[in-house]
Amino acid sequence: MEDQIFILASHYKQQYYENPKYEGLPIEIRDEMKELCIRLAEKLRGIVTLAFNHEGEVILNIKGEEGDFSFDEIGAQLELKEIREENAEQFQMMKLWYLMYHTDYGQIFRKVTVLYQEEKKDPDEIIDLLIKEYGHDMEKTIIETVEIVKG
Repeated sequence: MEDQIFILASHYKQQYYENPKYEGLPIEIRDEMKELCIRLAEKLRGIVTLAFNHEGEVILNIKGEEGDFSFDEIGAQLELKEIREENAEQFQMMKLWYLMYHTDYGQIFRKVTVLYQEEKKDPDEIIDLLIKEYGHDMEKTIIETVEIVKG
């Protein structure tokens, strides 16, 4: 499955694109990520993409336009590494949101989140409850989901 673009910002065209598919993401996060992409595109003089892969991981990339020999690929990648580290918590929250609302397993994620964060249930208790509801075929997914939500 191909990465799903969330935001794209181009230094060359002085434009950005925000995918309407992700309008459900809180506006504060959308605005912050849009600002980040635009700022990076200008600073690094390239095309920045912020996307989700099929597992919900947030993918931040940059590239130069074909034929732009002044684009500093190495410097840009070093800058992106720093940005990824600085925004790790934000990207994790975005991943959880994506998994909850854009995957087949979103219902399980929403239930685990409610049981763990709001009802303060023990992780083992959550696993047992959901295996009873969804069956042993989903056991691995349920355990992984509990681990992700626990942080």
